[in-house]
Amino acid sequence: MAMDLITTNTSSGASTSVFTSSIDSTYPLYIFVGTNIGPGTDNATLYFDASTDGGSSYGVTATNNSTRSYAYEATGNAFGYASYHLNQSDSSWTLAVSMGNAADEGSAFLLYLFNPSDTTYVKHVICQSNDVHMGDAHFKYLTNGYFNTTSAINAIKFKPSTGVFDTTIKMYGVK
Repeated sequence: MAMDLITTNTSSGASTSVFTSSIDSTYPLYIFVGTNIGPGTDNATLYFDASTDGGSSYGVTATNNSTRSYAYEATGNAFGYASYHLNQSDSSWTLAVSMGNAADEGSAFLLYLFNPSDTTYVKHVICQSNDVHMGDAHFKYLTNGYFNTTSAINAIKFKPSTGVFDTTIKMYGVK
């Protein structure tokens, strides 16, 4: 399996990180790797959206589910269903919740987008994120689902729920 770095978006104080080119039929799998995601405000949620028109509009209908595990520094850990799911909704997908903005907080993620250029089948997605919560806890989210469209997905946008964020997101193609 060959993994090729296609592009890197490094943002400081940005309201979005957008990939509007190079998501095409070249690769059957695209992997987005987000590191050093630091929101400008405490208690920020990290979202992503897909587009079928090159980024002119976002909000492709999707269904997904999420689980989370977490460990608070002072009180222990737990595992359970996360309520950040979509049921045939055009809302944004949730990647991380309640991120803190201190130097020892923030998030990182992996997002797998399968066959985005296929015009026969839906587009499957697997996400994994790790974030240090503003309440001194580590959260791990696992989200998987699909974009319910046979149109090609050709743009992806990452954004915080409020304000701005600092981030580095790399897009890889895998053959």
